[in-house]
Amino acid sequence: MDNNSEPEYDSEAEWSIGTGSVTDSDAFGQDWSSDEEFLVPEFGNEDPPVTPVSDVPQPNGSGTLGRLLYDNRVPLDIALETLQYLKPGELVALARTCKQIRSLLLSGQLTPVWKASRAMYGIPPPPPERSEIAWAQFLFGRKMCHHCELAMAKVPDWQLMCRLCSECKRLNLVNARAVKYEFKDHHPDLTKMVLYTNVRKRYARSETAYYWREDLEMMGKIIKAHEADIAAGKPGAQEVFEAFKESRIAFVEAVTKHVPVCIKWAAKYNESRMDERAAEKNAWRTARMNIIEQRLLTLGHRLDDIRWVLSAGRLTDLDLAERSWQTTLRDLVCRTKHVRKRRLDGSHGPLIEERKRALKEAYAAKRKSVSPREWRSITFLALPPPPTLLHIPLVLDFVYSDVEQNLGVAEFRTFLESEFSLGCGPAQATAQYNRLMSAGAHAVVSTYPSFLTGIGERALLDCALLTYVDSDNDTAQPPWYPNDCTDLSTILCRRFFGAGIGLPDRSLEYCPRRAQAVASILELLHLPATTTVAELDARDARFDCMICRPGRIRGGGWQKRAHRWRSAVIHHALDHQRPWQMKSDPPRYVLLSDEKAAEARVKEGNPIDLASIATWFCAHCGEHLENWKPYADVEKHVKDAHGVLSPQREDDILYMPMVKIHPEAVMISCDPLPEQVVNCRCLLCPANGKKKTKVFSEEGVRCHLSTTHRPLKLEDGAEGVHFTRSA
Repeated sequence: MDNNSEPEYDSEAEWSIGTGSVTDSDAFGQDWSSDEEFLVPEFGNEDPPVTPVSDVPQPNGSGTLGRLLYDNRVPLDIALETLQYLKPGELVALARTCKQIRSLLLSGQLTPVWKASRAMYGIPPPPPERSEIAWAQFLFGRKMCHHCELAMAKVPDWQLMCRLCSECKRLNLVNARAVKYEFKDHHPDLTKMVLYTNVRKRYARSETAYYWREDLEMMGKIIKAHEADIAAGKPGAQEVFEAFKESRIAFVEAVTKHVPVCIKWAAKYNESRMDERAAEKNAWRTARMNIIEQRLLTLGHRLDDIRWVLSAGRLTDLDLAERSWQTTLRDLVCRTKHVRKRRLDGSHGPLIEERKRALKEAYAAKRKSVSPREWRSITFLALPPPPTLLHIPLVLDFVYSDVEQNLGVAEFRTFLESEFSLGCGPAQATAQYNRLMSAGAHAVVSTYPSFLTGIGERALLDCALLTYVDSDNDTAQPPWYPNDCTDLSTILCRRFFGAGIGLPDRSLEYCPRRAQAVASILELLHLPATTTVAELDARDARFDCMICRPGRIRGGGWQKRAHRWRSAVIHHALDHQRPWQMKSDPPRYVLLSDEKAAEARVKEGNPIDLASIATWFCAHCGEHLENWKPYADVEKHVKDAHGVLSPQREDDILYMPMVKIHPEAVMISCDPLPEQVVNCRCLLCPANGKKKTKVFSEEGVRCHLSTTHRPLKLEDGAEGVHFTRSA
C-alpha cells in the first residue's frame, strides 16, 4: 500500500465507535458522506480506489460555480490553479454550496489542492493516517459534538482527534483508575493501544488519562479475537498480534507527539483571528464615524461641535449596528444641534434673544390675522401654541442659523408663511383631523344609521355622538382625568389653550364606548342622532345609572349618584367598560323624577354663570386672543370699539369652551333594592333562645347559606325552605 496516497471516501460507511479511534478493521481515515452535515471519523485498513473526475455525477444546473466547472468543461489543471489559493476553511465552506462542487472537492484528484492550501497558511499537517480533507473539515467545519451531533463543541480535543461536548465527556470518558477495575480481564497493554485525553472538562487539563469507553470495548474485542486465534493454534497468529500491537502503540505515540504542535498552532491562530476581528471592527467603526462626521458637516455644523459630541459619549457597537444606525444618526444630529445652541447662547446671547423676540412678534401677528370666527377651526387649532413654538426642530434651527445672517420680524413672517416650516403644520394637522373625523363619523354611521352624513364641519365637530378621548389618559381616574371633555371641540380648545399642546402632539382617537353611552341617553330623551352638545346641555336632565347599586350610609339610609349627561357617559366608560374587561354591561340609564332632580340641583349648588367667567371674546377682532374676558367686558368692547349698539351672542360675542360647564355627580337619597332590604332569616340555623336571631338581606342570606351551610349553592337557596322573609 502506498503510504502517500490519500484515502477516498465511502458514503455508505458508518461511524461505529465513540471517537472513531478504533474499528474492527483498525485503520484510519474519515468519511464525508453527501448526507452528513460534517465529517465523522471512519477507519479502514486500506485506501479505497480513487474516483476519476469523469465519473463524478454531472450537475443538474444548480450552482453557478458547478456550471462553470462542468458545463464549460474547465480543465482540471485550471481548477487546481484556481482553488489552491483559497484557505482550507473556504474550501470547506465551498464544498457545502452544491453537490457538484462537493463531489469535485472530495475526489481524490483534488487532494493536492487541500495540501497546498494548508501549507500556504501555515496549518500543521494532519496527524498520522488522517487525510487532508478530513483534517481541514475537523479544523474548520461545524463546531458540533461528533458524538451526539447536538451540542456545540468549539474547542477540539487534539488527543482524541474529535470534538466532544461536556455532557458526552461526562458520560463516556473513563479514567485510568476505573479502567483497571472495569477492564481487569483484558490485555495489560489495552490502554496503550487506544487514544486518551487529559481534558475531561471544557478547558482544564490534568495528568489523569481519560479513555473513551467504546474505544476500550472495541479494542478489547479485537484483542480477544487475536487471542482466540493464538489459542486455536493458527499459524502466524502470534506474529500478527504483535505487529498489530506495535502499530497501535506507535500510532498512539505519534498522535500524542502531534498534540503540542496543534495546541501551539491553535493558540496562534485564535490570537491572529482576534487581531483580525479587532482590526475589522476598528475599520468598521472608523468608517461609520466618518459617515457621521460628513453627514453633520453637510448639515452645516462646525467641526469642533461635531467632535465634541462624538468624544463626549463613546458609541457602542450596538449603536452603530445596521438596525439602530439610523436612530443613532438622528440622535447625534439632535445632540450636535443642542451643543451648537448652547455655544451660541453663550457667545451670541443678545442676538439669539433678539431673534426669539422677533419670532414671537411675527407669530403673534400671524395668529391675530386669523378671523376670531376661525379660532375654533381645525386650521387654527393645528398651529402650535406660542410656548411650544421653540420646541419645533425646524423653528429652532432657523433661530440658531448662521449668526452672520440678519433675521428680523419680516424674515420670520416669511418663514412662518410656509406651512411646512412648522414641522407639524396646518396641512398635516388637517389631514390628521380629517382622519379622526372620518373614522369617527364612519363608526357612528355604521352603528347608528340615522346619523346624517351630510352635515357641515361645525355641526360634525359639535355632535354629541362623536366622542373622542386622549388615549394616553383613557384609563386614568379622576381627578387627573379631564372628565368634562367628551366632545372633540372641548378637548381641542382645552388642550390647545390650556395645556399648550398642539393637535399633532395629541393621541386623540374616537371612543366607541362613550358614543354607546351617549346613544343610550339620546334614546332615553327621544332625541335624534344628530343632537349637538349644546342641545344636550340645554335639556339639563339628571340620570341614574341602573348598573350601580344603592349604597348604604351611616345612619341607615341609602344613596346613589345623580349624573348629568357628561358625567354619566364618562362614569360608564371608566367604571363599567374598562378596555381590559372581557365582558361589560351595556349602558342603562333612567331619568330621575322631578323631585330627585331638584334634590340633585340643590346639592350641586348654583349653576355656573358662564357670563361671569373669562371665556368670551370679540367676533370682530383679535383683541381677546388668549385674553378671554367675561361677557360684560366683551360686550362693552364691542360697543366701544366697533360701534355695535346691541351686541348679539354668536354674531358679535363668541364663547370658547375652556371651563367646566357642569358639576360632578352628586349623591342623593334613594330606596334600596328589594334584595337589599334586611328582612330575611335563615331556617337552617338552630334556634337559640339566648341569642338574638340574625336578620339578613336576601343577598346576605344567600351568601350565608353558600358559606355556612355548604354545599348549598348561592342560587339554590329557596324562600320558605332555606330562609323566610318577615313582613
